[in-house]
Amino acid sequence: MKYSVAINRQIDTGAQLNALAHVAVGLAHLAPSEMQAMRMFKDVEERPVGLMSDHPFIVLEAVNSNKLRQAYLSALDLGLSANAFVIDMKAGNPVDQEETVSRKKSDDYLFVAFGCW
Repeated sequence: MKYSVAINRQIDTGAQLNALAHVAVGLAHLAPSEMQAMRMFKDVEERPVGLMSDHPFIVLEAVNSNKLRQAYLSALDLGLSANAFVIDMKAGNPVDQEETVSRKKSDDYLFVAFGCW
């Protein structure tokens, strides 16, 4: 298994990183625990340093929102586990964000990032 994420190069870096983090957390949640292959790294005194996946995490750059939308829909058509972040998920509280997103078609979203495995 490989996690792959693509970010929209036309969006500012802060929004890209925010979207990347949300997409990554969502992808990890979509993966069954037996597939995640998580490893806890510890220092010499057995203190936790970081919990990481053994699987590669590939970050790509997309030219624009349309390319991300095409990739996202293709991933879904192929039966891949996919997760996307659109600009409507950035502002306000999660309830309002969900409402805004639910009122649009995928053609109307400004995609910031999308990931799949």
